[in-house]
Amino acid sequence: MILKRTILMMVVLLPIFYLKAQGRTQPVEIPAFTFFKLGDNSLFTQQDLSSKGKIVLIFFDPGCGHCQEEVEAIGDNVDKFKDASFYFITMQDKPLIQEFVDKYGKKLKGRSNVTFLHDGKYEFITKFNPSEYPSLYVYSANKRLLKYLHGPKNVNTIVAVVNQ
Repeated sequence: MILKRTILMMVVLLPIFYLKAQGRTQPVEIPAFTFFKLGDNSLFTQQDLSSKGKIVLIFFDPGCGHCQEEVEAIGDNVDKFKDASFYFITMQDKPLIQEFVDKYGKKLKGRSNVTFLHDGKYEFITKFNPSEYPSLYVYSANKRLLKYLHGPKNVNTIVAVVNQ
């Protein structure tokens, strides 16, 4: 059942990614949103984002190989990031997200500057205009876009962008 839903979501959302990428840019300021924290399912809005350091939003899909590699690499190098809070966001079902975190994000679990979020209302694509998985947004503490990266990236590139 979960596999069927995943495939259906991909069939429906891939054309949306394509259409959104045509002429639409990423938001200069973080838009209003409502996501849900993975652990306790509590509401999480843009007002809950850190007010110190860089804000790194990473839009991923648990079944995406590049996403799996990127999250694992970020976990392996998490101490290289200076003054940044990471928010990993996905639309997939919570059991898939939890399995992903347990397998690929285990070095990130429990860190005070890392939060895994569920986009249960399917807002991310329409508000942030990602062009592909994974999509990484680096915002300043005052919530202004500094850099947008999409597709597979070497972790050293990500460290350099976030620490810039």
